Formats: sequence, C-alpha cells, structure tokens
Amino acid sequence: MKKILKNGYWQLLLLFGVMMVLSFVLWAADVAFVPFNDWVFALLLASATVGITANAVRQREHKISYLPLLLPPMSGGVMTLFLLTVPMAFVIRIFLFLTMALCSMIVFFACTKRLQSWWHNAMVGAVYVIATMVVGVVIFAGTVLSWIYNYDMNNAMQVESPDGRFTAALGRTSDGLQVTLIDNGGIHLGVGRITYRQQRFLSGERASAFYAEAEWVEDDVLRVRHGWNWYYRLEGQRWVQERVR
Repeated sequence: MKKILKNGYWQLLLLFGVMMVLSFVLWAADVAFVPFNDWVFALLLASATVGITANAVRQREHKISYLPLLLPPMSGGVMTLFLLTVPMAFVIRIFLFLTMALCSMIVFFACTKRLQSWWHNAMVGAVYVIATMVVGVVIFAGTVLSWIYNYDMNNAMQVESPDGRFTAALGRTSDGLQVTLIDNGGIHLGVGRITYRQQRFLSGERASAFYAEAEWVEDDVLRVRHGWNWYYRLEGQRWVQERVR
C-alpha cells in the first residue's frame, strides 16, 4: 500500500476522492462548509494539488496504468459538489476549478507519454480540454445570469437575531424581495465551519422601489414587512415561510 501511495497520480486520486466523499457527506447531511476566508481555503487546496502534480510529473514510473484517466472527470466532480456544499466567490471557484483541471490533465499527459500510446490518449485528452472549456463557459454564463437575478443582493440589508445565531439578509431581485437566512453557528474547523446551509425565500411582488422592514420577534422568528407581513419560523433545522395580512 505504501508503495502504491508513493505514486503521484495515486496521491491526486486520493485527494480528489476524499474531497468528493466529504462533500457528498455534507450534502447528504444538509449542511455546508463555510470557509472563514475563501482565498486561504482555495490556496490551501490549490497548493496541495500543484505539489502532488509536480511530484507525479517528476516520477519515472514505467508501470502501465490508466488510472490517471479518471483525474479530469474527478476534478469536475469535486467542483460540482463544492457548488452544493462550499459557498465561495465565483472568481475563487473558477481559479480552483482551473487549477484542479489543469493539474489533472498535466498528470494525465505525463502518464500518456510514459505509456508511449500517445495517439488515443491524446484524443481523450483533447476531449477533456474541450470539455473543460465548455464547463468554464457554462459556469461563467450561470454566474452572469445569477448576478442579473440577484443584482442588488451585494447591498443587502442584514439583520442579526437577538442571540446572534442567525442573520437575515434582505435584497431586491428581479422577482421581488429575497430573504436569505444564514446560520452563524456551527462546528469550527480552523479554516472554516460546518453549518446548516443558507435558505432563500422570495417575498412580495416586484417593485421599482425597494422597501422592506425586518425585525426578529424571537431568536428564531423573523417578521418581514413587504406588502404583506411575512414570518419565518425555524422548525427543526429548516425555516418555514408564512404570509399574514
């Protein structure tokens, strides 16, 4: 086992595999990992990926292995699960995705060269390159659409609950008022914390002028006035929205 793990591509497979498993566990448990600093978290993962990649490229491994073929799809799988479980800024997410995808393909091409079967592996590699470009365009387009939909959320009004556990962020979107409920608690793990995922609700009708009032009636009950009175109550670990005249 130790001999196997000395291979750089095995180390990268293990790194991506662990990230995918942990992300899936977080998603299944309906929680998220929130980094204290997006760049620090991304740079730690990128540094580990680049370091392992450099080690894999330097190795002179003559044993035939097609396992590096799994690396590019796994890098995409990691970032897909991160979309569901690790909130990060778009620029940082793209940086991390491109780092993982590029390192995966570098290791893949290095192993292709060692296997001396460049022609069909190079074709697969070309498909990976094109797929990476397509995924990048899709992420960019999705981010632009999200920005248009949530264009005023960067200037959202924030109201903290009396006990400090929750924060309500109110911002105007193209479909009306968006209320985002954020859990400030959770389990701290040094570079971030594990907490319940944010919940978003739409309240009221579309309006050219943004007007809303929000107050915490109790530690876990929020009242928002936006045309109607909207109440948000915590039931278990999920928020429930109720409209009252």
